[in-house]
Amino acid sequence: MIINKLYIENFGLFYGKQELDFLPHGDKKITLIGGKNGNGKTTIFEAIRLCLYGPMVLEKRTVKNAYEKYLFEKIHHNSTLSVQPNSAAVGLEFQHAHLGEVDTYNVFRRWTAVNELVTEKFEVKKNGNDLAEIDSEQWQDFINDLIPPGLSQLFFFDGEKIQALAEDGVDNRQLSDSFKSLLGVDLVEKLKSDLEIYSIKQLKQSGATDLQDRIDMIQSEENKLEHELDAKNQEKAQLQSKIDKTYADIERQELLIKKEGGIFAEKRDDLISRKTRIETEINLIENQLREMCGDLLPFVFAQQLSGKLKKTLMKEDSLKNEVILQKNLEEKLSQLKSKLDKKEFWLKTEIDVKDSKAVSNKIISTINEIMMPKISNNVLVHNLSNNEQTVLLSLIDRAIEDTPIKLFELTKKHEVLTTNLHKITKEISFAPADSALSNFIGKSNELHQSLGTMQQNMQKLDEDIRQAQFNYEKTVRELRKLIDEMQNTDNLSNRIKMVTRVQNVLEEYHDKLEQEKIAEFNDVFLQCYDQIARKKGAFEQIKVDPKDYSVTLFKKGGKVILKSQLSAGEKQIYAIAVLWTLTKISHRPLPFIIDTPLGRLDIDHRDNLIRNFFPEASHQLIILSTDTEVDKKYMDMLKRKIVRTYNLKYDNNKTQVTNGYFWD
Repeated sequence: MIINKLYIENFGLFYGKQELDFLPHGDKKITLIGGKNGNGKTTIFEAIRLCLYGPMVLEKRTVKNAYEKYLFEKIHHNSTLSVQPNSAAVGLEFQHAHLGEVDTYNVFRRWTAVNELVTEKFEVKKNGNDLAEIDSEQWQDFINDLIPPGLSQLFFFDGEKIQALAEDGVDNRQLSDSFKSLLGVDLVEKLKSDLEIYSIKQLKQSGATDLQDRIDMIQSEENKLEHELDAKNQEKAQLQSKIDKTYADIERQELLIKKEGGIFAEKRDDLISRKTRIETEINLIENQLREMCGDLLPFVFAQQLSGKLKKTLMKEDSLKNEVILQKNLEEKLSQLKSKLDKKEFWLKTEIDVKDSKAVSNKIISTINEIMMPKISNNVLVHNLSNNEQTVLLSLIDRAIEDTPIKLFELTKKHEVLTTNLHKITKEISFAPADSALSNFIGKSNELHQSLGTMQQNMQKLDEDIRQAQFNYEKTVRELRKLIDEMQNTDNLSNRIKMVTRVQNVLEEYHDKLEQEKIAEFNDVFLQCYDQIARKKGAFEQIKVDPKDYSVTLFKKGGKVILKSQLSAGEKQIYAIAVLWTLTKISHRPLPFIIDTPLGRLDIDHRDNLIRNFFPEASHQLIILSTDTEVDKKYMDMLKRKIVRTYNLKYDNNKTQVTNGYFWD
């Protein structure tokens, strides 16, 4: 895929009709878009995703009202205009190759608001003509098939937000969705889901009436919880949009304070810098505490019980080894007995034996007495695999020895940092006597307070989503358990038996494909990371857990590195390496669109990205950057690869796209 052009009209900060050309030319494949913070870089990024995916920019399943509200808020509003726009549009022209043929597609969305009632028009053209072979209601599905939404997360990414991939204790939905799209696992899961629905219908018709009512009740609960989870996710997406806008407003307000504030502004900058560092440390500690609470806290609260569990597991491990040894000996003795029972065996030895079976029984009995282990009467209560037992014993040891101390230290440090944060926040809020500057400070304080409230709401919303997700998954497990019970009945029809076999084959195919790609990911990641990281060979090994897509990093000697131990820059490099790895093993030629690529990186990491990542990332690269990220030095390094540059200029509450970079 190659993006030719982006068309924007009255969208977000952009007023009027604007057009950006991204088409590569020969070896020049980078389009560089410059803009100061709050000038609309992220809006361009958002416009591309909205154009392609419509309601799915919020969530996979979006209530119509929520999407219409989102569109209404995206229509440009400007207090300096006498007549406000009541419509907006985004359009994308791109080339896509299929079976050796390259076609040009034009995707266009326009929406109009009348008394907050939003009407959207969606068009898709292929080589200048409507998609006559596809009904207009299926056009969105057609685009989704061309560029799967889950896979697009690999190629269209925000340099700041992708750092979430490198946080311990957060959900790995982005990585999970990317992997599933990459492998085609999402299609396999959809097929499995369809087969499950079919099975339920057939099972109900088969006469298994004792379970039907329970299945109906659980299905009803599942649907209710699914809608609740969707609503929470949509609420989160809308709140995140407001938070992003508030951040941009704060940055613009701080620029005004810098212009007017003189010495006070310098002191304020220092305070804000300290505040940001403390907030980062607090977030880091909170992530570590969340990880411990979700991982080890139950063991910490029950140390005596954990000690007993450890002893039991050790006994069970010994018992399992004895059972395995016994089975192996029994197999060998059975083979020996079958030989000793035969008279031909004794003839070969020239030993005169009249009753070979009696002799063999005596020999086997004697060997049994001497060699067979005495198995205790203990029962295997837990019956864990070796890997599960190793992990559980490791958790218990950490919970008993290390975690209580670390928990106390982290809690104490969190308390000190929170106190310092309140003190600095109070200092920042003090406005000087100058009335003009006081107004700027007051506005900034209002925005910070509003942001704090929204962040608190976001934390609560995250907790609600985690609980809703847990309840939903629990209900799904109950439903599948009941379905398994019904499928194990003897009076199943051939259709249901066939569906069950297909489901088993799909499960096996899914697991093997997943294992194969995860193994490939583990190898390719180390190469990608070393290409762009300052510290070469920082990791010796990486493992992705197929259950939840959590990533574990290992140093030499097999020592685990917590991602929370990485610096902010190292986390961003790690996250970029993850996405680059996924794109390499996907073998999908999609363009890279990177928003805020270098914000948290030190000079060495920036140099490596400019030299090794940007020129090699894709056949087309669109970079959205500030002048402090891709500066004159880095622009000179990229010059031979840059096909064109743009600058986003914000003035009078609106942004205009101009040719050239900051200093062109």
